[in-house]
Amino acid sequence: MAKFDPAYAVVVGLEGGYKAADDVDAETIHGINREHNPNWKGWPLVDALKDNPGFPMRANNDPEVFRLAKERYRSGYWLLIAGDLLPEQEVATKLLDLAVHAGVRTAGKMLQETLNLLRRPHETPLYDALLVDGVIGKKTVEAYRLLQEKDGPDKAGRYVMALLRGMQTQFYIELASRMAYHSKNLRGYLRRV
Repeated sequence: MAKFDPAYAVVVGLEGGYKAADDVDAETIHGINREHNPNWKGWPLVDALKDNPGFPMRANNDPEVFRLAKERYRSGYWLLIAGDLLPEQEVATKLLDLAVHAGVRTAGKMLQETLNLLRRPHETPLYDALLVDGVIGKKTVEAYRLLQEKDGPDKAGRYVMALLRGMQTQFYIELASRMAYHSKNLRGYLRRV
């Protein structure tokens, strides 16, 4: 089963530290966006550090800010993608990344679409087609388990990762084609893939 700590280490590394608000983006720290998370318990701590020498580095390295960020990732993303139930660490890490950057429902839908594509509908299907609702529950986890049983964990993981990366790339292409801001950030998004 996948573990939260290694997945969190990868994703928080992709997100980076403190970023001040600008014309387009809200203030963020460790990937937690103030506009989308105005009641996060870490904001008062960040605000209190702003007048101190060495800000933002002090905020980036503050153990309580970091602990609260980690708690937010666990409760706001990891648990919602059923990370502890997923059988493959790399896939769980990718789903955490997708949940943080594209939304929990989007991440869930991408996994469900992936599993539907891999269920072998041209043969005797490995499992019933999943409802693509973005909620990773027992049926989604069981479908993944059946895929691993049929293909072996390594092969199943490679197939799932290839499709998730393709869908993530397509998601970023669509964002970039709709909004100049996202077009400007496309290279960074593709590094994330």
